[in-house]
Amino acid sequence: MDLDRLVEEISNKLDIVSVVGRYVKLKKAGRNFLGLCPFHAERTPSFTVSPDKQMFYCFGCRTGGNIVTFVSKIEGLEFREALDKLATEAGIDVPEFKKGPDRSPDYELMSATQEFFRENLKHSPLPQDYLQRRGLDHDIISRFQIGFAPTDGKLLPKYLQSKGFDVERAKVLGVLSREELHSYMRARVTFPIVDNRGRFIAFGGRVLDNSEPKYLNSPATPIFEKGKNLFALNVARSHIAKLGRAIVVEGYMDAISMHKAGFPETVASLGTAFTIDQAFMLRKLGADVFLFFDGDSAGEKAAFSAIRICFQAGLVFKIVRQSVGKDPDDLARIGTDAVNSALAEAKDPVDFAIEHLQSQEDDPDSPQVVVRIAKHTLELLESSQDPLLREQYTNHVAKKFGITPSQKAISVTEKNKNKKLNIIDSRLLYENRIIRALLSDEQARSFLLPCLFPDYFIDDSCKKAFCLILENKVTFGKIAWSYILENNEESSSIFSRFAIMDEEQDIQGLIIDVKRDVAAKKQRIIRKEKADSVSLDDLAELARLQKVRHKVQEEQNDKKEQQG
Repeated sequence: MDLDRLVEEISNKLDIVSVVGRYVKLKKAGRNFLGLCPFHAERTPSFTVSPDKQMFYCFGCRTGGNIVTFVSKIEGLEFREALDKLATEAGIDVPEFKKGPDRSPDYELMSATQEFFRENLKHSPLPQDYLQRRGLDHDIISRFQIGFAPTDGKLLPKYLQSKGFDVERAKVLGVLSREELHSYMRARVTFPIVDNRGRFIAFGGRVLDNSEPKYLNSPATPIFEKGKNLFALNVARSHIAKLGRAIVVEGYMDAISMHKAGFPETVASLGTAFTIDQAFMLRKLGADVFLFFDGDSAGEKAAFSAIRICFQAGLVFKIVRQSVGKDPDDLARIGTDAVNSALAEAKDPVDFAIEHLQSQEDDPDSPQVVVRIAKHTLELLESSQDPLLREQYTNHVAKKFGITPSQKAISVTEKNKNKKLNIIDSRLLYENRIIRALLSDEQARSFLLPCLFPDYFIDDSCKKAFCLILENKVTFGKIAWSYILENNEESSSIFSRFAIMDEEQDIQGLIIDVKRDVAAKKQRIIRKEKADSVSLDDLAELARLQKVRHKVQEEQNDKKEQQG
């Protein structure tokens, strides 16, 4: 049984409204059901479930999908785990899906490397003593699958060769040094980094003494980018989903000590600056975020830099600070109460930003400095996509500094901003109409697909949806879940939105609008790109496009006369 057929059978046997209703209080609204979204905080219901389409979508946080993606997200399960859970409930036997994800040779090699490190730890007293001194018991070591890379760097390549793996590929994957045939990690305690499908993709390593570099990460490889992963997310995911909270620390030991202290919702940014990709990973889990970086000046700067990232990603977040020179590992080893106290005193990000900027000034109360800090803070707020949040914080900053903004200046700025937003909103509505027509109407598909192209779309979601339609991953009303969910999870939400927005459309009118607009856009592209060197072919194409526009205009006039 293929994946698409399996998802269809599960949807036929388990009604999505019933399954979602176990977690969300739903109320019938026309053909659909509405409720408060379980993935973000809201007071007015924007979470929609369609029994006809067997899909859900939240118009607030833009999360959507089918019955499997809902269970996966709400329970913090991997997609295949959620699939297996629902298949069992529906009485569908799918033994081929119970074996876990398929392992490519690269992931098999990484698993073999992890096995090597784990076995070495069992027979190495020095790293065992080190971990014991750090307060890590057998349960924690097993939970995080901590290992040890031996001092002799030639042992790992010999081991991999004995298992039939290609050592040249091991170099590409960052397991072996690219210069010599020895282990990239040597004489270090190892921490495996696991992706969202439970596969080993990289390693972090720490020396047993205070030599430098204290920590070492795997280099960037075809299967690993440091800024696109979070350490311990594979362990913390279900706890984050359950608690609705994620704590982000910097290092491996910070995260592990926090788990040991009773905070299993902790992840680490792999010692790197917190990135937009990491922020979106947490946003998908619908969690409030506590940024808990080191207590030194570097940690404070890292927290300040992360504010813009968190606003861009639409996170609800706070900043945790503590004594200078302390890090989360230190506090966690003091005890649970110490960590809880720090979390309880977490600062609002804007208040933290103001305090940080003030700390960088010799005279923070001087009028010029006050204005500079206020401007810098307001610039940070521009990162937020939430206009209401920006307005609330703008008022907060003005009140804090005793600033009374010019009402005239504000009204002019808002008027221009609203005009621009109205143009953008109209364009997005238009592009949404195109995608919905391509998904639901054969006539629209046959007329529009030949003339449209990806860069025609301004909205990124519409562009991605159009590309998948071009690749035949989505046809009339049928989504290839095997592709969407395995390779492009974001598209699950995108297509759920289009599927649920199913109001009737004027297809003929839309076709006319698109033909005219596409011709005009192609003309603009030619004139812009060939401004200094327009060829005869370009002139001929411009003339052809102008004829298309005239013909479309005539069609539109005829349509208006018929309606009149």
